[in-house]
Amino acid sequence: MEKLNNIYYQSGATLIVSLLLLIIITILSLSAMNSSVMEQKMAANEQHQREAFEMSQSVIEATINSTTNFKVIGSAGYRTCYDNHDTPVLTGCDATYNVDSNFDNNTVITGKITGEIKRLAPETIPAPRGIDTSLDKYDVAVFQVNGSYDNSSSGFGRSSVAQGFMVLVPKTQ
Repeated sequence: MEKLNNIYYQSGATLIVSLLLLIIITILSLSAMNSSVMEQKMAANEQHQREAFEMSQSVIEATINSTTNFKVIGSAGYRTCYDNHDTPVLTGCDATYNVDSNFDNNTVITGKITGEIKRLAPETIPAPRGIDTSLDKYDVAVFQVNGSYDNSSSGFGRSSVAQGFMVLVPKTQ
C-alpha cells in the first residue's frame, strides 16, 4: 500500500529538470545559429573584398596590356587617367580618357573603375641588369600604374592597387 501512496505524492522534480534542460538546449541552438549567420556574413565580406582586389588588379592588367598607354611623352610627373565615370574623378591629369564597362573585352565592370599612369622621376634611368637587352643601348622610363575599383555603394567592396612598370627607351647620343 505504501507504494501506491508515493505515486500520488510526487512533487514534479522530473518535469522541472526536463524543462530546464530543454531551455538550455534551446539557448545553445539559438547561439549556434547566430554564430553561423555571422560566419556566413564574414565569408561574404571576404569574398567581396577579394573580388574588389581582383577587379582593381584587372584594371592594371588591362592598362599594361595596351602598349599605347605607355608612350614616353612629357616629363616626370606626366599623368594619364582612365575612368568609367560620367564626370572625371581624378584631377590634375595631363590626359584623361573615358573607358566603357567592357574595358578589357573580357570582364564587364558593374562598379566604378579608375586607372592612372604616372611617369616617375628621373626622365630615364639605366636599364637594370637581368633584362634581355644591350645595357649600353637602352635606358628605361619608369611608370607607376594605379588601378582602383569601387562598388561600395552596392555593398560589394572597394580596392586600390599600385604597380611599377618600365619601358625601354633608346639612349640618346
